[in-house]
Amino acid sequence: MYYGYDRDDPPLLGAVPQFYVSWAENTNAEYEGRLVISSDINPESRAADDPAWARMDFHFTAEQKVADMFLRFDEGNPWAEGLRIKVTKDLTANALSRVFTAQGKMEVKSQFAPVEGVDVLPTLDMYTVSDKFGNGAAVADFVRVTFPLQINKTSHLGNYLFAKKDKYVFDLDGDPDWVYKVFSVATYEGGRNMPATDGTVTNPSLDMVSGYLWPQQPNYFESNCNDSNPECVELLNRVFEDGFADQEPNFGSDPMDWRSQGIETPEYLDSVYPNGTDWTGAFDFSFTPTLVQ
Repeated sequence: MYYGYDRDDPPLLGAVPQFYVSWAENTNAEYEGRLVISSDINPESRAADDPAWARMDFHFTAEQKVADMFLRFDEGNPWAEGLRIKVTKDLTANALSRVFTAQGKMEVKSQFAPVEGVDVLPTLDMYTVSDKFGNGAAVADFVRVTFPLQINKTSHLGNYLFAKKDKYVFDLDGDPDWVYKVFSVATYEGGRNMPATDGTVTNPSLDMVSGYLWPQQPNYFESNCNDSNPECVELLNRVFEDGFADQEPNFGSDPMDWRSQGIETPEYLDSVYPNGTDWTGAFDFSFTPTLVQ
């Protein structure tokens, strides 16, 4: 299939198509197919970091509908290699219970906020459940992510490497009933330039930061989150629980219903690639069905 042509300007012999779609159906009314879209579909409006290719595999039966989408980002994208989102609709479920399940995974090729001395790549997994009307819950799992905690132009609280899980329970309008963001791992990775004491309002010291976060408690940084003891989970949870840098703060409580229970043990995707390893053959204009007629 070709994009951007009409009867007066048809595609010429050898023109590169922008769409490919193929599907099969068996005698049980089971459908299986594939849609491939190339970046040539709208070259005038493309940004350098837009997806270069998109593919969706679909499989429909009497019990469920599954759409599995693969996005390969352009080389101009500075940090993302690809994204996969797989959506399953349970056709047998009660409309007021879990009907939709969405699994997401991003292949990342650099840190979102790089820090000096840490050379690891993060992983990002997502999982969402929803009823027919839009009530549901979602979880995002961040692992091996770096973060520089800059207080102001001159004061730096240090660099951190963390794992973090964000949980949301929401209603049909998309408004959250419960937001819970928690760090499970956080280590100090150097870069701190703040003095231990005798700070000022414009250039605070570590004891001032500790006193602000934990009033009437001993100086946190004397025995925690330093070169000798780099464990910093308590610090980052304290900083982020009320919101940080305009982020949404934690609020509400776990409703303990099917929504929060549905994300308690998420099933994450193994890979963003159709073959599990790389993009080889992923966007070929070909499709071989597996259905038994």
